[in-house]
Amino acid sequence: MNDNYLADVIQRGDEGSQLLARLTEPTRRNNTHTRTISSGMNSIAVLDIPEQYDVVVHSATGDPALTDPAAYTASMVERLVEKALALKARPLAFANVIDTPQGDLSLLEIIGTTLQKEADQHQLSILNGENAILGERIRQANVSGTMISLLPRIQHSHPAKLFYEGTTYAVFPHEGKPVYINSDGVGTKTAFYEMLAALGIEPSIELALADSLAMKLDDAVKLAATPKVVADTLEYDGDITPHELRLQNAIIRHQQQLGITYIFDMENIGRRLQGLTPFTYNLGGSVVSTIDEERLHNPPRPQAGDTLIAIRGQPNPRSNGITAKRRAMAENYGKQWWTTPEGKTFLQFLATPSTIFYPVFAQLLTEGTATSVYHLSGGAYEGKLARPLARQGLHGILSRPYKPDEREIRLAHLSGKTTRDVYAQWPMGNEGFITTNDPAKALATLQAHGLEGKIAGRVFNDGVHGLTLKAYDGTVITY
Repeated sequence: MNDNYLADVIQRGDEGSQLLARLTEPTRRNNTHTRTISSGMNSIAVLDIPEQYDVVVHSATGDPALTDPAAYTASMVERLVEKALALKARPLAFANVIDTPQGDLSLLEIIGTTLQKEADQHQLSILNGENAILGERIRQANVSGTMISLLPRIQHSHPAKLFYEGTTYAVFPHEGKPVYINSDGVGTKTAFYEMLAALGIEPSIELALADSLAMKLDDAVKLAATPKVVADTLEYDGDITPHELRLQNAIIRHQQQLGITYIFDMENIGRRLQGLTPFTYNLGGSVVSTIDEERLHNPPRPQAGDTLIAIRGQPNPRSNGITAKRRAMAENYGKQWWTTPEGKTFLQFLATPSTIFYPVFAQLLTEGTATSVYHLSGGAYEGKLARPLARQGLHGILSRPYKPDEREIRLAHLSGKTTRDVYAQWPMGNEGFITTNDPAKALATLQAHGLEGKIAGRVFNDGVHGLTLKAYDGTVITY
């Protein structure tokens, strides 16, 4: 099988993200509240909010009726601004989620340039964003955003939800700490949930919430940020009515379990989406957090001599590398592969939601048990473990990671990929990792959270930068 996933999705996605960062970073000079800590594709920028203001968070999509990408993108920013002003809040900054079929750079340049122009016009900073390639699931670029605004302080000590003129807002006190935002989405994993519905199994749109929360919250906690608000947008086509009650119940459950405020907007964007069932959807958004000033300048960092602990929950593919997995199934079992006996067995694994590591990661970092934390989202071992270690001038050696689920091993064979490429895309049985100088305490904490952990390796300062791992088949891989 000729699978160019690494080039078509990961490499092209990186190129697009670099382009968007170059176009939008200058907007951070549009107001005096924005502070850039680092620049580039993985840059960090925060807002310093005056004491007399609270933070307001809300989201918007572009006008789905518009087909011109520039006009459509501009409408998203205009909607964000209008919603802020409707609440008499002062719009300050936003983050975006950009979904395109193929990550075409000329299209992303139009979108990025438009975002920059609109931000400049309204004196807004663009703090962050997510650039996702969703293939055939979307017909044209879809853009959504999450705005951070200022509102004169309300006398309360906890985040609150406000409903006004059809928009859900979250308001929270910043406690004098810098405010940070990061964005992500579920990607094409929603196709697996639609396959369940096509088989007559209980529609499982609410399962995607866990994927969306895991991708964003686990990213935020890596910086030792304290998430205050998750703002997700469900873009859909079809009849949402049968799903609304279960969605609301799931949102309430996640709020209670995670201790966050979860605001959720739904937008019918019609034929901009295409899927396997009459009701199809896409889910993504942002997390708005506060970061302690000390942590902002001294984020969690691995140390030479640390133990590497591998973590896993219920076997699942997480929410990355999904396009390659769907392609492998289609090429080996046919376009309707999920209807075959073999396909149904794989689907049970592929449609399992991601483990949300945020609660245990937060505890491990707060207690000082973990020196750094990782979850294997896009780029897996190469992008999410090897590169962070290399940036610290360190070498991780993984000699005993967990063995992948048998279905993931079978998918690796069906895909025709090299073992090295498989580990550069998929978690392969290890959803997350931590580095620690107290492995016994770390393992006990993981167990208390219902997760499995094992000592899988160690971190060295031996002149090698990156990661060396022993794969399930004995192959030694270096990144």
